[in-house]
Amino acid sequence: MGIFAYIKIPKEMFPSVELETIRVSGGYSGASADSLNNFAVTEIENQIESISGLEEVSSVITAGSFSISIELQDGVNKTDKVNEVKDAVSSAKKYFPSDMNEPTVTSVERQMSLMTVSMTSANLDKKALLNLSDKLKSSLMQIDSISEVEIFGDSDLQIDLQLDHKKINMYGLNTSSVTSAISELSYMYPVADIEQVGNHIYLSANNDKFNSEFWENSILKIGDKKVYLRDISTITIDYPIDETISRLNGENTISLSIYKDDVGDSIQIANNIKELFLQYEKENNGVSLIISRDTSGPISDRIQTIVANITLGLILVGFSMYILISPRLSFVIIMGIPFSFIIGLLFIEMMGYSLNMISMMAMLITLGIVVDDAIIVSENIQRHLDNGDTIQDAVTNGTKEMIAPVLIAAMTTVFAFLPMLLISGEMGLLMKLIPIVISCLILSSLIESFLFLPLHAKHILKANEKQLDWTKAYDFYETIIHKVIHYKKTFLVTFFITIPILSFLLVSASRFQFFPDMDSTNVTISVKLDESIPIEKTNEIVKKYEKILLEKKKELYIKNINTTVGSYSDIMSSSEIIEYGFTLALELEDYREDNFLENYVNPILNFSFDFERADKIRPIQTNDAMNQIRELLTPITQQDKAQEFNIVTRRIGIVQTDVEILLSASDAQILISSIDKLKKELNSINGVKDVSDNTQLGQSEYKYVVNGYGKNLGLTDGKIASALNSLFMEKEQANTFNEDGIIKIITQSTYKNSLHELENFYIPLDDNKYVMLKEVVDFKIERNFERIEKENGKVYKKVFANVDNNVINANEVLEKLDDTIANIQANGVEVDFGGEQEKSQQLVVDLLKAFLIAMFLIFITLLINFPSFKSAFIILSVIPFTILGPIIGHFIVGINLNSQSMIGMLGLAGVVINDGIIMLDFLHDTKNKSEFFVRAKQRVRPILITSITTMLGLFTLMFFPTGESVMLQPIAVSLGFGIAWGTVLNLVYVPALYATLFKIRD
Repeated sequence: MGIFAYIKIPKEMFPSVELETIRVSGGYSGASADSLNNFAVTEIENQIESISGLEEVSSVITAGSFSISIELQDGVNKTDKVNEVKDAVSSAKKYFPSDMNEPTVTSVERQMSLMTVSMTSANLDKKALLNLSDKLKSSLMQIDSISEVEIFGDSDLQIDLQLDHKKINMYGLNTSSVTSAISELSYMYPVADIEQVGNHIYLSANNDKFNSEFWENSILKIGDKKVYLRDISTITIDYPIDETISRLNGENTISLSIYKDDVGDSIQIANNIKELFLQYEKENNGVSLIISRDTSGPISDRIQTIVANITLGLILVGFSMYILISPRLSFVIIMGIPFSFIIGLLFIEMMGYSLNMISMMAMLITLGIVVDDAIIVSENIQRHLDNGDTIQDAVTNGTKEMIAPVLIAAMTTVFAFLPMLLISGEMGLLMKLIPIVISCLILSSLIESFLFLPLHAKHILKANEKQLDWTKAYDFYETIIHKVIHYKKTFLVTFFITIPILSFLLVSASRFQFFPDMDSTNVTISVKLDESIPIEKTNEIVKKYEKILLEKKKELYIKNINTTVGSYSDIMSSSEIIEYGFTLALELEDYREDNFLENYVNPILNFSFDFERADKIRPIQTNDAMNQIRELLTPITQQDKAQEFNIVTRRIGIVQTDVEILLSASDAQILISSIDKLKKELNSINGVKDVSDNTQLGQSEYKYVVNGYGKNLGLTDGKIASALNSLFMEKEQANTFNEDGIIKIITQSTYKNSLHELENFYIPLDDNKYVMLKEVVDFKIERNFERIEKENGKVYKKVFANVDNNVINANEVLEKLDDTIANIQANGVEVDFGGEQEKSQQLVVDLLKAFLIAMFLIFITLLINFPSFKSAFIILSVIPFTILGPIIGHFIVGINLNSQSMIGMLGLAGVVINDGIIMLDFLHDTKNKSEFFVRAKQRVRPILITSITTMLGLFTLMFFPTGESVMLQPIAVSLGFGIAWGTVLNLVYVPALYATLFKIRD
């Protein structure tokens, strides 16, 4: 069953962290961001406001298009909300231009990037290659769990009619009438359905209109006049200039980015895709399909590494018990670990979760914890055997005695981790598998300890088996505990003062970052040039960057360079299609961790026996490679006067940027000035990089006002717009179709891009006379922001930056900006924060809530076993002092405190008191010091053994994390060092406090 579950369960790098979202997308060609916000987005947002169950509404508006993302509250029915949003959009439609398409409302499904494939051919032209890419996309979409295939470097066939309005005027024709006549040249819908007996006929217009001869010879009848279309227009039937241009390592390609849903197995899907590619290459001679950024390869590699780490942890735990206890006893305990993991795997598979870095790391974290119950029960059985009980009595009595304390200890551990499910947002989605997996494994360990372990013990254990002599340890402990109890009040007063002060000082000296830095093979370079540069010119500029990177390919350990011209991605991973932007997606060689574990141990334990690791050749970490690339490209970006330039690596998705400052003000000039101050200050701080903002001004917007002369002629805004927009905007007048789908028929003026022709355009009057545009209108020139971003209806301008956490963290950066921000606020600018600080504040609130609930549940559980409030207080009082262990651990290992450290400390609250429960259960009801010391000594061995085994189970993750596992290293450090310090507390502090409160006397 375990093997079946392992094969069936989906395998991912990380679980999906996207919240349930609805998206409204729309646009209007030629509209500025400001205009689109006024006549469309604001109205939609106003209608959406009345819908309940929405968490946040954020909008991004650019010239010609907009996107509104609506995050839902937990527990809300997504289907119902989609319908309500559709109704809201329909209600707002009355404010839209009559020829504007209704925005689409879609339910955003969670998906993950799987791989990028580049299609090339030496003997096929672009049209043939585009057709093949479309067919390949269709084939890919038929594979289970493929959610989306996005094509870059493609374009659709289009029929362009370049109208010459001068000739139209010469023929005495009205432009609106011309475009109306053109729209009637193609009709693609059914016309008639004749159900004649024996001859059922469908009638439709012929849509084979893909030769220029048809259009050139088309006659337009306008009133009493007729004119050939060729006489007033230039006809082009071709693929238009690409929106994007794609290349791989400098060679032109068609690139396909493949995404999968959050259910399918990445490894299996990737194998299916590779089989399809082999078949496709055989069927299409000369076509090559090159895969890059394949995320399934690292998943398989990471699974092997984690399995090796778990195996090593198991060996270390078993070996330590073999030495510390006895061969037979250790064998009884070890037998239960595979059982616990198999049960846990079955639970994960049944609940529909995937096997990923989080769930497997949770298993590794729990490795030492799941043996604690077995150690306590088996050690107690062995103690009864050594005291002269028969094997039957020893098994029965030893197991019975431990039922209550072991159950209580297990419940407290579960209750410490389970409230982590209350963590909200993306962090909650990412981390929820930790409490689920740990709870499942602890439950399975209880089943093993009380059902199967006694059966194994009955047949394996023997009385007085040779064991490690603990006499010296007992004597040493007794010496310490005697002195502590003798001076118990002095000890406790010193303890209560010293430990909190030391903890506070160490926390103050620590540095915090929200997430640890992870090594990744993916690096993305994005550049935004001057807005006046067309895509052809951008394409030529990009080649300089490609050339330099390809020349340094070996030195920088670059495997592939995927170029997309016409697409720009900011450091928030928000992408936009613009002619003056480009993206270079670098795939680096795999990083080679050079340590004893990776070089010699893991290849054996994962059965690969790959000691050379020839596929892992990069000796420098991703951050070092990024710094080298930044130094290499910065001079070129300065030469090209790049407006934006950033180099980022893949993040998990919780925090896209380290520093994010949101500003809002009614005065645009003060706002821009404030942003300039912030950017200047950020650029002056050592360790800050990729400083950018979203305040770039868009193209000039001419607003016409009908003057007195125009009004006297009867002209209005609408009449002027009707005369102009079919010529000076690309207008879709009609459609036709072929085997590839719908083909657009587009009209625009031959002089569309000439301001002179616009100003001198002849506007038709009602009496068939004409007047120049510039004579009847006055122009007001404005230049608004290129991009508008709103949150819950409010417009914010944002300043972004990333930091080098080895130099400075985000909180330290914001502290340095305090004075600047105060000055900005004094000028009437509202300042808010996103990025790491926003997520950190949210996490602190969530963890505090989880901690209080965990403490309440643990307290209630303790009262079940210890009716005395004093006993429960003794155990709970251990928890606040445990923070010292994790802080010291982070200093020793050399990592910063982060969100995972805090989560580890929350879980530590339940784990560290387990030994205290066992200790107090034996000390309970003691009457004098003699009995007190005897019982305390009886708990030394099981407490030390459980602590040692738990720490050994965490050993590899604490000191030898690899790849993405560094994300959970802080949890392991918090637990491992916290348990080590907690052992001291449970062996020394708990007896001292118990002796004081219960007044143990001689």
